[in-house]
Amino acid sequence: MKVISVLLFLLSPIALIVGLIKPTIFQKIKIHNRKSVLLVFGGLFIASIIMIAMTTPTDKEPKPTTNTEQNTPTQTDESATKTLGVSYNQMMYILSNFFTMEKSTPVKGEDRYMGTTSNNLLTLEIIGKKDNITRASIIAPLPPDNFEINTESSVLLAQFLKNAIPEWKESTSWVADLLVKIEKITDSSDYKEEKVYENKQITVSYYGMIKGITVTIKHK
Repeated sequence: MKVISVLLFLLSPIALIVGLIKPTIFQKIKIHNRKSVLLVFGGLFIASIIMIAMTTPTDKEPKPTTNTEQNTPTQTDESATKTLGVSYNQMMYILSNFFTMEKSTPVKGEDRYMGTTSNNLLTLEIIGKKDNITRASIIAPLPPDNFEINTESSVLLAQFLKNAIPEWKESTSWVADLLVKIEKITDSSDYKEEKVYENKQITVSYYGMIKGITVTIKHK
């Protein structure tokens, strides 16, 4: 069952994004507009998260944890430790269809680009040179009682991770597990988690009072 749920989690966001960009592509299966795309593929996406939750042990309470991969290479070049090895254009793959980006105030002398979605609910920040960025962050709401917003945030969070760490093939599954952990938080508790994949550090901060999440990726 978990294999099916993971496959749904991997495939439904792709169909959702494609459908939101060009809904007519699914006309042959009686899906004619963006609302239908959101209901069908967004529903499959949420269903996959629920299925993963059902197959995840419930005796583990959400708590701050630190997961660190052991094979972190030793850095000898100081400049190399500051970049992600990903360009601005790579970071904006697919996300450019949802975020309107503008150059913002520099941070410690580095270029900074910020943007929001059309509903102003999600914020994306990219810092560094366009050919090799140093840091990227996304802020997204995760309201449990709002299907459309929750689906949009979940899909864009997954794409954000895929763009920032393209070599991490399990990033989408990791996002799914993360969302399951957050879904189990029924009060206003906060949740923090850190993970290092190769030389990239992912920091997650969930704020229970506002039902929102911040994910930041930088070089370890």
